[in-house]
Amino acid sequence: MKVYLYTAEKEGKVEKGKLIAPSPLEVRLLLEGEGYRVKKIIPSINQIPALMGIPERVMAHFFDSLGLSLEAREQPWRTADIFLKEKKSYPLAFTSFLRFFRYYLQEGYQIHEALEYTGFVGKDVVGIVEAGIEGAKAPYVLRKLAGYYEKIGEIKKELSSVRNYFLLLLLPSLILVFLAPTFSEFGAKFYKNFSVPEPLFIKVLFFVMANLPEILFSFVVFLFLFYLFAKYRVSTSLNFKKKLDSLFLALPLVSELLVNASTYKAFLIMKTLLDAGLPINRIFRMIAEAQTNIPIKEEWEKAYRAVIEGRGEDEAVRLVKFVPGIVKSLIEVGAKTGRLSEVLGGVVRNQEIAFKASVEKIQRYIYPIFYFGMGIFVILIFIAIYYPIFTIKDALVMKLGGM
Repeated sequence: MKVYLYTAEKEGKVEKGKLIAPSPLEVRLLLEGEGYRVKKIIPSINQIPALMGIPERVMAHFFDSLGLSLEAREQPWRTADIFLKEKKSYPLAFTSFLRFFRYYLQEGYQIHEALEYTGFVGKDVVGIVEAGIEGAKAPYVLRKLAGYYEKIGEIKKELSSVRNYFLLLLLPSLILVFLAPTFSEFGAKFYKNFSVPEPLFIKVLFFVMANLPEILFSFVVFLFLFYLFAKYRVSTSLNFKKKLDSLFLALPLVSELLVNASTYKAFLIMKTLLDAGLPINRIFRMIAEAQTNIPIKEEWEKAYRAVIEGRGEDEAVRLVKFVPGIVKSLIEVGAKTGRLSEVLGGVVRNQEIAFKASVEKIQRYIYPIFYFGMGIFVILIFIAIYYPIFTIKDALVMKLGGM
Protein backbone atom coordinates (compact mmCIF):
# COMPACT_ATOMS: atom_id res chain seq x y z
CA MET A 1 0.00 0.00 0.00
CA LYS A 2 1.30 3.45 -0.98
CA VAL A 3 0.20 7.06 -0.64
CA TYR A 4 -0.74 8.68 -3.97
CA LEU A 5 -1.40 12.33 -4.73
CA TYR A 6 -4.09 12.96 -7.33
CA THR A 7 -5.51 15.87 -9.27
CA ALA A 8 -8.99 15.32 -10.69
CA GLU A 9 -11.87 17.38 -12.06
CA LYS A 10 -15.62 17.05 -11.41
CA GLU A 11 -18.35 19.42 -12.55
CA GLY A 12 -15.80 22.07 -13.48
CA LYS A 13 -14.09 21.97 -10.07
CA VAL A 14 -10.50 20.76 -9.69
CA GLU A 15 -9.82 18.65 -6.61
CA LYS A 16 -6.44 17.71 -5.20
CA GLY A 17 -6.13 14.99 -2.58
CA LYS A 18 -4.44 11.87 -1.23
CA LEU A 19 -5.38 8.21 -1.29
CA ILE A 20 -3.71 5.06 -0.01
CA ALA A 21 -3.99 2.20 -2.49
CA PRO A 22 -2.03 -0.83 -3.79
CA SER A 23 -1.34 0.90 -7.14
CA PRO A 24 -2.28 3.99 -9.23
CA LEU A 25 -4.77 1.84 -11.16
CA GLU A 26 -7.02 1.43 -8.10
CA VAL A 27 -6.86 5.19 -7.49
CA ARG A 28 -7.91 5.89 -11.08
CA LEU A 29 -10.76 3.34 -10.96
CA LEU A 30 -12.06 4.82 -7.71
CA LEU A 31 -11.96 8.42 -8.92
CA GLU A 32 -13.58 7.57 -12.25
CA GLY A 33 -16.22 5.54 -10.39
CA GLU A 34 -16.99 8.66 -8.31
CA GLY A 35 -17.45 10.71 -11.48
CA TYR A 36 -14.07 12.46 -11.61
CA ARG A 37 -11.92 13.05 -14.67
CA VAL A 38 -8.39 12.14 -13.58
CA LYS A 39 -5.64 14.57 -14.53
CA LYS A 40 -2.65 13.31 -12.56
CA ILE A 41 -1.68 10.55 -10.11
CA ILE A 42 1.79 10.48 -8.58
CA PRO A 43 3.33 8.69 -5.56
CA SER A 44 3.72 10.90 -2.48
CA ILE A 45 7.15 11.53 -0.96
CA ASN A 46 5.67 11.05 2.52
CA GLN A 47 4.70 7.37 2.86
CA ILE A 48 4.31 7.41 6.67
CA PRO A 49 0.45 7.42 6.62
CA ALA A 50 0.50 4.17 4.64
CA LEU A 51 2.78 2.54 7.21
CA MET A 52 0.73 3.66 10.21
CA GLY A 53 -2.47 1.89 9.11
CA ILE A 54 -5.90 2.28 10.73
CA PRO A 55 -6.22 2.50 14.54
CA GLU A 56 -8.14 -0.39 16.12
CA ARG A 57 -10.59 1.89 17.93
CA VAL A 58 -11.60 3.47 14.60
CA MET A 59 -12.15 0.05 12.99
CA ALA A 60 -14.15 -1.03 16.06
CA HIS A 61 -16.43 2.00 15.63
CA PHE A 62 -16.79 1.25 11.91
CA PHE A 63 -17.71 -2.43 12.34
CA ASP A 64 -20.15 -1.59 15.13
CA SER A 65 -21.84 1.03 12.93
CA LEU A 66 -21.90 -1.36 9.96
CA GLY A 67 -23.56 -4.03 12.10
CA LEU A 68 -26.20 -1.56 13.29
CA SER A 69 -26.92 -0.38 9.72
CA LEU A 70 -27.43 -3.99 8.58
CA GLU A 71 -29.81 -4.55 11.48
CA ALA A 72 -31.76 -1.49 10.32
CA ARG A 73 -31.77 -2.98 6.78
CA GLU A 74 -29.92 -0.01 5.33
CA GLN A 75 -27.53 -0.18 2.38
CA PRO A 76 -24.07 -0.98 3.84
CA TRP A 77 -22.33 1.60 1.64
CA ARG A 78 -24.27 4.30 3.49
CA THR A 79 -22.20 3.53 6.61
CA ALA A 80 -19.03 4.52 4.74
CA ASP A 81 -20.86 7.58 3.38
CA ILE A 82 -21.82 8.71 6.90
CA PHE A 83 -18.24 8.37 8.15
CA LEU A 84 -16.90 10.32 5.15
CA LYS A 85 -19.37 13.15 5.72
CA GLU A 86 -18.50 13.45 9.41
CA LYS A 87 -16.38 16.48 10.25
CA LYS A 88 -13.72 14.46 12.00
CA SER A 89 -10.01 14.21 11.27
CA TYR A 90 -9.82 10.49 10.55
CA PRO A 91 -6.46 9.02 9.46
CA LEU A 92 -5.78 9.02 5.71
CA ALA A 93 -5.71 5.21 5.71
CA PHE A 94 -9.26 5.09 7.11
CA THR A 95 -10.71 7.64 4.68
CA SER A 96 -9.06 5.75 1.80
CA PHE A 97 -10.53 2.49 3.12
CA LEU A 98 -14.01 4.07 3.35
CA ARG A 99 -13.89 5.41 -0.20
CA PHE A 100 -12.77 2.09 -1.65
CA PHE A 101 -15.29 0.16 0.49
CA ARG A 102 -18.14 2.38 -0.71
CA TYR A 103 -16.97 2.14 -4.34
CA TYR A 104 -16.84 -1.68 -4.36
CA LEU A 105 -20.24 -1.98 -2.66
CA GLN A 106 -21.81 0.39 -5.19
CA GLU A 107 -20.26 -1.72 -7.94
CA GLY A 108 -22.31 -4.66 -6.65
CA TYR A 109 -19.78 -6.58 -4.55
CA GLN A 110 -20.76 -8.17 -1.23
CA ILE A 111 -19.51 -6.80 2.08
CA HIS A 112 -16.73 -9.36 2.58
CA GLU A 113 -15.55 -8.91 -1.02
CA ALA A 114 -15.50 -5.12 -0.64
CA LEU A 115 -13.51 -5.47 2.60
CA GLU A 116 -10.99 -7.75 0.92
CA TYR A 117 -10.52 -5.62 -2.20
CA THR A 118 -9.79 -2.48 -0.17
CA GLY A 119 -6.52 -4.11 0.92
CA PHE A 120 -6.81 -2.76 4.47
CA VAL A 121 -8.48 -5.76 6.14
CA GLY A 122 -6.82 -9.13 6.84
CA LYS A 123 -8.01 -12.37 5.29
CA ASP A 124 -9.04 -13.71 8.69
CA VAL A 125 -11.46 -10.82 9.23
CA VAL A 126 -12.76 -11.14 5.67
CA GLY A 127 -13.39 -14.86 6.24
CA ILE A 128 -15.25 -14.23 9.51
CA VAL A 129 -17.50 -11.62 7.86
CA GLU A 130 -18.14 -13.97 4.94
CA ALA A 131 -19.08 -16.73 7.38
CA GLY A 132 -21.43 -14.35 9.18
CA ILE A 133 -23.15 -13.45 5.91
CA GLU A 134 -23.54 -17.13 4.97
CA GLY A 135 -25.06 -17.87 8.38
CA ALA A 136 -27.42 -14.86 8.13
CA LYS A 137 -25.79 -13.45 11.29
CA ALA A 138 -23.74 -10.64 9.75
CA PRO A 139 -24.81 -7.92 12.27
CA TYR A 140 -23.93 -10.17 15.22
CA VAL A 141 -20.54 -11.11 13.72
CA LEU A 142 -19.71 -7.49 12.88
CA ARG A 143 -20.43 -6.36 16.45
CA LYS A 144 -18.24 -9.16 17.79
CA LEU A 145 -15.46 -7.99 15.47
CA ALA A 146 -15.95 -4.48 16.82
CA GLY A 147 -15.47 -5.79 20.36
CA TYR A 148 -12.35 -7.69 19.30
CA TYR A 149 -10.80 -4.59 17.68
CA GLU A 150 -11.68 -2.56 20.79
CA LYS A 151 -9.86 -5.00 23.08
CA ILE A 152 -6.80 -5.20 20.81
CA GLY A 153 -6.76 -1.39 20.71
CA GLU A 154 -6.77 -1.22 24.53
CA ILE A 155 -3.84 -3.64 24.74
CA LYS A 156 -1.89 -1.72 22.08
CA LYS A 157 -2.55 1.48 24.00
CA GLU A 158 -0.97 -0.07 27.10
CA LEU A 159 2.05 -1.17 25.05
CA SER A 160 2.38 2.28 23.47
CA SER A 161 2.45 3.88 26.95
CA VAL A 162 5.35 1.55 27.83
CA ARG A 163 7.09 2.53 24.58
CA ASN A 164 6.65 6.26 25.32
CA TYR A 165 8.02 5.74 28.83
CA PHE A 166 11.13 4.08 27.41
CA LEU A 167 11.61 6.89 24.90
CA LEU A 168 11.50 9.33 27.79
CA LEU A 169 14.17 7.36 29.64
CA LEU A 170 16.21 6.96 26.47
CA LEU A 171 16.91 10.69 26.19
CA PRO A 172 19.22 10.96 29.25
CA SER A 173 20.84 7.68 28.19
CA LEU A 174 21.72 9.12 24.77
CA ILE A 175 23.12 12.25 26.42
CA LEU A 176 25.41 10.05 28.53
CA VAL A 177 26.44 8.08 25.42
CA PHE A 178 27.52 11.23 23.57
CA LEU A 179 29.30 12.58 26.69
CA ALA A 180 31.22 9.31 27.13
CA PRO A 181 34.11 10.31 24.78
CA THR A 182 34.59 13.50 26.84
CA PHE A 183 34.83 11.47 30.07
CA SER A 184 37.34 9.05 28.55
CA GLU A 185 39.45 11.91 27.18
CA PHE A 186 39.45 13.56 30.60
CA GLY A 187 40.65 10.35 32.27
CA ALA A 188 43.34 9.65 29.67
CA LYS A 189 44.76 13.17 30.03
CA PHE A 190 44.79 12.77 33.78
CA TYR A 191 47.07 9.71 33.51
CA LYS A 192 49.24 11.36 30.86
CA ASN A 193 49.78 14.61 32.77
CA PHE A 194 50.87 12.75 35.91
CA SER A 195 53.00 10.19 33.99
CA VAL A 196 51.19 7.25 35.61
CA PRO A 197 50.69 4.05 33.54
CA GLU A 198 47.05 3.17 32.81
CA PRO A 199 45.78 -0.25 34.02
CA LEU A 200 44.63 -2.57 31.20
CA PHE A 201 40.94 -2.54 32.13
CA ILE A 202 40.98 1.29 32.24
CA LYS A 203 42.55 1.35 28.74
CA VAL A 204 39.76 -0.90 27.46
CA LEU A 205 37.11 1.18 29.23
CA PHE A 206 38.48 4.44 27.80
CA PHE A 207 38.64 2.93 24.29
CA VAL A 208 35.03 1.76 24.45
CA MET A 209 33.81 5.09 25.86
CA ALA A 210 35.76 7.08 23.27
CA ASN A 211 34.09 5.13 20.46
CA LEU A 212 30.69 4.57 22.11
CA PRO A 213 28.63 6.80 19.75
CA GLU A 214 30.12 5.03 16.70
CA ILE A 215 29.60 1.62 18.30
CA LEU A 216 25.98 2.47 19.12
CA PHE A 217 25.35 3.81 15.62
CA SER A 218 26.87 0.67 14.05
CA PHE A 219 24.70 -1.51 16.28
CA VAL A 220 21.52 0.38 15.29
CA VAL A 221 22.44 0.11 11.59
CA PHE A 222 23.07 -3.62 12.04
CA LEU A 223 19.67 -4.10 13.72
CA PHE A 224 17.93 -2.14 10.95
CA LEU A 225 19.64 -4.16 8.20
CA PHE A 226 18.82 -7.39 10.00
CA TYR A 227 15.18 -6.28 10.26
CA LEU A 228 15.06 -5.60 6.50
CA PHE A 229 16.71 -8.95 5.77
CA ALA A 230 14.33 -10.82 8.09
CA LYS A 231 11.31 -9.03 6.60
CA TYR A 232 12.43 -9.96 3.08
CA ARG A 233 13.13 -13.58 4.02
CA VAL A 234 9.78 -13.90 5.82
CA SER A 235 7.97 -12.70 2.69
CA THR A 236 9.91 -15.02 0.36
CA SER A 237 10.62 -18.14 2.44
CA LEU A 238 7.98 -20.01 4.42
CA ASN A 239 10.67 -22.17 6.00
CA PHE A 240 12.54 -19.10 7.32
CA LYS A 241 9.30 -17.68 8.76
CA LYS A 242 8.60 -21.00 10.45
CA LYS A 243 12.06 -21.02 12.04
CA LEU A 244 11.62 -17.43 13.20
CA ASP A 245 8.16 -18.19 14.64
CA SER A 246 9.57 -21.26 16.40
CA LEU A 247 12.33 -19.07 17.89
CA PHE A 248 9.70 -16.68 19.28
CA LEU A 249 7.86 -19.64 20.82
CA ALA A 250 11.10 -20.71 22.51
CA LEU A 251 11.50 -17.35 24.29
CA PRO A 252 9.89 -17.58 27.77
CA LEU A 253 7.85 -14.37 28.04
CA VAL A 254 7.24 -13.93 24.32
CA SER A 255 5.95 -17.49 23.92
CA GLU A 256 3.43 -16.98 26.73
CA LEU A 257 2.18 -13.79 25.07
CA LEU A 258 1.89 -15.44 21.63
CA VAL A 259 0.12 -18.55 22.95
CA ASN A 260 -2.37 -16.54 25.03
CA ALA A 261 -3.07 -14.19 22.11
CA SER A 262 -3.62 -17.04 19.63
CA THR A 263 -5.81 -19.00 22.06
CA TYR A 264 -7.93 -15.94 22.83
CA LYS A 265 -8.37 -15.22 19.12
CA ALA A 266 -9.14 -18.87 18.29
CA PHE A 267 -11.90 -19.31 20.86
CA LEU A 268 -13.37 -15.88 20.16
CA ILE A 269 -13.75 -16.95 16.50
CA MET A 270 -15.16 -20.31 17.59
CA LYS A 271 -17.71 -18.68 19.90
CA THR A 272 -18.75 -16.04 17.33
CA LEU A 273 -19.13 -18.43 14.40
CA LEU A 274 -20.78 -21.17 16.47
CA ASP A 275 -23.44 -18.67 17.58
CA ALA A 276 -23.78 -17.61 13.93
CA GLY A 277 -24.78 -21.22 13.12
CA LEU A 278 -21.77 -22.25 11.01
CA PRO A 279 -20.75 -25.91 10.75
CA ILE A 280 -17.88 -26.90 13.02
CA ASN A 281 -15.56 -27.89 10.15
CA ARG A 282 -15.85 -24.39 8.67
CA ILE A 283 -15.17 -22.86 12.08
CA PHE A 284 -11.96 -24.84 12.57
CA ARG A 285 -10.80 -23.88 9.08
CA MET A 286 -11.37 -20.21 9.90
CA ILE A 287 -9.43 -20.57 13.16
CA ALA A 288 -6.47 -22.15 11.34
CA GLU A 289 -6.48 -19.43 8.66
CA ALA A 290 -6.56 -16.68 11.31
CA GLN A 291 -3.29 -17.80 12.95
CA THR A 292 -0.15 -15.89 11.92
CA ASN A 293 2.43 -17.98 13.80
CA ILE A 294 3.21 -21.02 11.59
CA PRO A 295 3.78 -23.67 14.34
CA ILE A 296 0.50 -22.61 16.01
CA LYS A 297 -1.23 -22.55 12.63
CA GLU A 298 -0.06 -26.10 11.91
CA GLU A 299 -1.52 -27.31 15.21
CA TRP A 300 -4.94 -25.84 14.36
CA GLU A 301 -4.73 -27.31 10.85
CA LYS A 302 -4.21 -30.67 12.52
CA ALA A 303 -7.39 -30.06 14.55
CA TYR A 304 -9.25 -29.05 11.37
CA ARG A 305 -8.26 -32.30 9.66
CA ALA A 306 -9.49 -34.23 12.71
CA VAL A 307 -12.91 -32.53 12.41
CA ILE A 308 -13.02 -33.35 8.70
CA GLU A 309 -12.40 -37.00 9.63
CA GLY A 310 -15.51 -36.90 11.84
CA ARG A 311 -14.03 -36.35 15.28
CA GLY A 312 -15.73 -33.99 17.76
CA GLU A 313 -14.75 -30.47 18.72
CA ASP A 314 -13.32 -31.58 22.06
CA GLU A 315 -11.13 -34.27 20.47
CA ALA A 316 -9.90 -31.82 17.83
CA VAL A 317 -9.00 -29.17 20.42
CA ARG A 318 -7.07 -31.78 22.43
CA LEU A 319 -4.71 -32.18 19.45
CA VAL A 320 -3.60 -28.53 19.72
CA LYS A 321 -0.64 -28.59 22.09
CA PHE A 322 -0.65 -24.81 22.60
CA VAL A 323 -4.13 -24.82 24.16
CA PRO A 324 -3.95 -24.99 28.01
CA GLY A 325 -5.10 -28.25 29.60
CA ILE A 326 -7.86 -26.60 31.64
CA VAL A 327 -9.34 -25.11 28.45
CA LYS A 328 -9.31 -28.52 26.77
CA SER A 329 -11.19 -29.99 29.73
CA LEU A 330 -13.78 -27.18 29.65
CA ILE A 331 -14.37 -27.67 25.91
CA GLU A 332 -14.85 -31.40 26.52
CA VAL A 333 -17.44 -30.71 29.24
CA GLY A 334 -19.24 -28.18 27.03
CA ALA A 335 -19.34 -30.56 24.06
CA LYS A 336 -20.67 -33.47 26.14
CA THR A 337 -23.34 -31.43 27.93
CA GLY A 338 -24.50 -29.57 24.81
CA ARG A 339 -23.57 -26.19 26.35
CA LEU A 340 -20.48 -25.51 24.28
CA SER A 341 -21.48 -21.92 23.46
CA GLU A 342 -21.81 -21.02 27.16
CA VAL A 343 -18.52 -22.68 28.00
CA LEU A 344 -16.79 -20.87 25.12
CA GLY A 345 -18.03 -17.54 26.52
CA GLY A 346 -16.23 -18.29 29.79
CA VAL A 347 -13.12 -19.51 27.97
CA VAL A 348 -12.93 -16.32 25.90
CA ARG A 349 -13.19 -14.15 29.04
CA ASN A 350 -10.51 -16.16 30.83
CA GLN A 351 -8.17 -16.09 27.84
CA GLU A 352 -8.63 -12.36 27.48
CA ILE A 353 -7.55 -11.97 31.13
CA ALA A 354 -4.58 -14.31 30.53
CA PHE A 355 -3.59 -12.33 27.43
CA LYS A 356 -3.62 -9.03 29.32
CA ALA A 357 -1.75 -10.63 32.23
CA SER A 358 1.02 -11.81 29.88
CA VAL A 359 1.36 -8.26 28.50
CA GLU A 360 1.65 -6.87 32.06
CA LYS A 361 4.18 -9.59 32.92
CA ILE A 362 6.44 -8.51 30.06
CA GLN A 363 6.19 -4.92 31.28
CA ARG A 364 7.17 -5.98 34.83
CA TYR A 365 10.29 -7.75 33.54
CA ILE A 366 11.37 -5.12 31.01
CA TYR A 367 11.51 -2.20 33.46
CA PRO A 368 14.09 -3.78 35.86
CA ILE A 369 16.25 -4.94 32.92
CA PHE A 370 16.28 -1.44 31.47
CA TYR A 371 17.07 0.16 34.84
CA PHE A 372 19.83 -2.40 35.44
CA GLY A 373 21.42 -1.58 32.07
CA MET A 374 21.29 2.14 32.78
CA GLY A 375 22.76 1.57 36.25
CA ILE A 376 25.72 -0.40 34.85
CA PHE A 377 26.37 2.34 32.31
CA VAL A 378 26.33 5.09 34.96
CA ILE A 379 28.66 3.04 37.21
CA LEU A 380 31.16 2.68 34.33
CA ILE A 381 31.12 6.44 33.80
CA PHE A 382 31.79 7.02 37.52
CA ILE A 383 34.67 4.54 37.36
CA ALA A 384 36.08 6.35 34.32
CA ILE A 385 35.97 9.68 36.21
CA TYR A 386 36.98 8.76 39.75
CA TYR A 387 39.28 5.73 39.33
CA PRO A 388 42.06 7.81 37.66
CA ILE A 389 41.87 10.36 40.50
CA PHE A 390 42.34 7.74 43.22
CA THR A 391 45.02 5.74 41.40
CA ILE A 392 47.04 8.86 40.57
CA LYS A 393 46.67 10.05 44.15
CA ASP A 394 48.09 6.74 45.43
CA ALA A 395 50.92 6.87 42.87
CA LEU A 396 51.87 10.39 43.92
CA VAL A 397 51.81 9.45 47.62
CA MET A 398 54.16 6.52 46.87
CA LYS A 399 56.51 8.75 44.88
CA LEU A 400 56.59 11.43 47.57
CA GLY A 401 57.12 8.83 50.25
CA GLY A 402 60.12 7.39 48.40
CA MET A 403 61.82 10.74 48.09
